[in-house]
Amino acid sequence: MNIKQVIISILVALMLNSCNNSNTRKQDYIEDASLQGGQGNTAKPATDYLALGKSIATETQAVLAKNLMGAIKKGGTEYALAFCNTNAITLSDSMAHALNAGIKRVSDKPRNAGNQANEIELAYIQVLKDKMTRGEQPEAKMNEIEGKMVGFYPIVTNQMCLQCHGKAEVNIKAATLQKINELYPADKATGYAGNELRGLWVIELDRELN
Repeated sequence: MNIKQVIISILVALMLNSCNNSNTRKQDYIEDASLQGGQGNTAKPATDYLALGKSIATETQAVLAKNLMGAIKKGGTEYALAFCNTNAITLSDSMAHALNAGIKRVSDKPRNAGNQANEIELAYIQVLKDKMTRGEQPEAKMNEIEGKMVGFYPIVTNQMCLQCHGKAEVNIKAATLQKINELYPADKATGYAGNELRGLWVIELDRELN
């Protein structure tokens, strides 16, 4: 077998593995829903879209966090900002392709204008902020929108977030703030405290046809 044939074989194997992983994840959630419905039900089990979307959001967040921590370790917070500026959307798009879902992060106070929440997303962000003001936990929800199942999953600030999204001269170092202003002159994504809603993961899934 020549080198060209070897490369083609490897690519085919990788594609099949990716498809199998996606199908396995979906089947897991279908089987979970079936078990919840009890035995003896011969109807086609329903997909738990909310749980499936959460799995996708969590997996994507983990990939971004791993890369972000690697960038901080390599060159500090300013280097990580530059890394996010050029790689965050690319990483999310790659995950969307691998997981066969629409994936985006949105906010009412975006750093990148491309992450501005739309009217529907802004309305749910406000609902969650009101809940948190009353001391309630922010919850995810799933809606059917234009034939797609669309999930909204809250993004809440933690201590690591505040290095780039906290308050100037309190959480954000001067050099970091200078880099933010350089890379994002229209930035709105600072001034947060811990445990505040910073935005949403929005996961779009194909609706199962019955």
